Amino acid sequence: MKKKITLLTLTLTLLVGFANAQEWEFGAFIGPAQYQGDLSKQQITWKYTRIQGGVLARYNLTPKISFKGGLNYGLVKGDDQAWGSKLSSTFKQADYPVNNGINKEANYYDRNKRNLNFHSAIIELTAQVEYNILNFIPGSKNYRWTPYLLAGFSVFHFNPKTELNGTTYKLRGYQTELNKPNYSLISFAIPTGFGIKYNFGRLWSVSFEIAGRKTFTDYLDDVHDAYPMLSTDATTNKLSDRSGEAINPATKQPYPQFGILKSPDTHTPHKIIRGDYRDKDTYIFTGFTITKTIRKFVCANF
Repeated sequence: MKKKITLLTLTLTLLVGFANAQEWEFGAFIGPAQYQGDLSKQQITWKYTRIQGGVLARYNLTPKISFKGGLNYGLVKGDDQAWGSKLSSTFKQADYPVNNGINKEANYYDRNKRNLNFHSAIIELTAQVEYNILNFIPGSKNYRWTPYLLAGFSVFHFNPKTELNGTTYKLRGYQTELNKPNYSLISFAIPTGFGIKYNFGRLWSVSFEIAGRKTFTDYLDDVHDAYPMLSTDATTNKLSDRSGEAINPATKQPYPQFGILKSPDTHTPHKIIRGDYRDKDTYIFTGFTITKTIRKFVCANF
């Protein structure tokens, strides 16, 4: 009999908790946006950090599980100049051909010579599941904060652009690489991350989260594989090979215009590498949310 009473008590407790947790939260999200790919030095590059924000709705299924949907708008940017051109007095250009990648100085040299950059707006529709490490019930005195993990699925729109001589160009429309496809500007991503929530003022909550989006595309920055051959279109050449705008740190002189595209190696497919096709691009949305819980009845005694 005692076992039945205990089981009944536990069942009722779980049902009450489940009923209390079935509620909606609505709010906004804002914070920095960052990019990681062929044109980034590292995952967190503050100089090229931009802003993002959006709106969200969260359905609290149980004190442990929440479902979240959001519409976000963010800006991302990448630039080879993030690497700088730090070379020692013993550096010899002939010892480090382009894309050699032998050591750190070779990377500085290669990135400085490639001299590519891009920026893009990202419009994202995302659906995520949040797992609360601790029980979390908005309006509760005892369950008002928790760290949490998140994972989900996103669809997003992007459009890589760059500036050249004061004019903005949409890069997808130019043959900046060998065998470059007319890639889609809509792609998918897998967001994963973590955060912490805190409830205050009964039905108001704040949270801070970091979530990277591993995309299904390597063209977020319009850099993927090999340089093309020299084109009859001057604008295409300038957007593909921008080394002529950079200063050679070894000689302190500008590189020759279209020096990479004029190389005999560009006539051999995949001979001169422009990007790393083996890895997809990533963008990271970090920020704060503020939400209000919509509930018919408020109980703060648990």
